[in-house]
Amino acid sequence: MPNNSITIPNIDYLRGSDPRLAEAFDAVARYFQNVSLQTGADPTQNQSQAPSQVQGLQVTASGGIYEVKINDTTPVAKQINYFAEYSTTPGFQKPTVVPMGPSRNVRLNLGNQNFYWRAYSQYPTSNPSDPVYFGSKSSPTSVSGGGSTIGPVPLASSGSGTASNDGTQGGSGFGTIPIRSSPGASGGQDKGL
Repeated sequence: MPNNSITIPNIDYLRGSDPRLAEAFDAVARYFQNVSLQTGADPTQNQSQAPSQVQGLQVTASGGIYEVKINDTTPVAKQINYFAEYSTTPGFQKPTVVPMGPSRNVRLNLGNQNFYWRAYSQYPTSNPSDPVYFGSKSSPTSVSGGGSTIGPVPLASSGSGTASNDGTQGGSGFGTIPIRSSPGASGGQDKGL
């Protein structure tokens, strides 16, 4: 969970030499702590700590409808977001990202196709947790949608968040950097804060 403790350097000295100034700094620290709790941001770091890995992933399908359930009993803050990803390949080279928000369940109509699945969690101000795979990382299990509706072949992924638009940075959720510049602007560099 995001860290919300703020330490003011030399506050004890200020309390002894200028109590009113120390009181003002204490108030500012409380305000930052409130914002930290409400947003999930760590005011002491450029990035909050990633959440713990979710405990499991269940996927079932029938009639082209997939039911995805993430199991997560770890302590989390209110700002937690969950993501599922599906791919036509077990290596998840260009997975399609399904943002689930705070929900740990999603129902998708994808037709009678075979997909591999994984899931992870993330705070808006952190990196994503390590993904959990349906099956295992070394041997993901494919799930067939079943039914007579096939549905379209999935379009190439364009990623999510600040990850690359070519879909090759799966498992990124909101992204792993605060800002992704547009290609061609300032050399297309990624920007940290």
